[in-house]
Amino acid sequence: MAKANGQDIAAQVLAVGLGRGFGGKSTGLAELVWRARNQGREVIVADGDPRSRTLASMFPEAMSPPTEELPDVKTWLSQVLNRMVKERRSAVLDLGGGDRVLQEYGRDLRLVEFCARRGSSRWRSTSLARRTRTCGMSCRSGRPATSAPAAPCWC
Repeated sequence: MAKANGQDIAAQVLAVGLGRGFGGKSTGLAELVWRARNQGREVIVADGDPRSRTLASMFPEAMSPPTEELPDVKTWLSQVLNRMVKERRSAVLDLGGGDRVLQEYGRDLRLVEFCARRGSSRWRSTSLARRTRTCGMSCRSGRPATSAPAAPCWC
């Protein structure tokens, strides 16, 4: 735990579920919310899965984008992340299966280059179903998703 003004504060966590549907991502994310809340932590719940609003049905306070249009979803994602930083809270984000929001968002922010400039050349993406190592943004490098990259991926 980190310390602020002599008090212990829990680290902020952003848990993201994305990928193929019907793999248990939303259920796993809901479990993370329940566990965090049972430990006394306040968690922002964000449901951006346009095909199945599972988190929104389980947690009435869940944030959701106003429409399924990519610009609206990207604006909503910025709002979720800004709220997380401003309130110093963890967040659980469900983006559903086959969604391209993070890919587009990452390209807009030039996130891979940003991380590389700060010494992070590889990203780890942890799925609730299996562990993979990719660039984290729907890599089109031709490598199988389960192989470790020999060099940084610059999609």
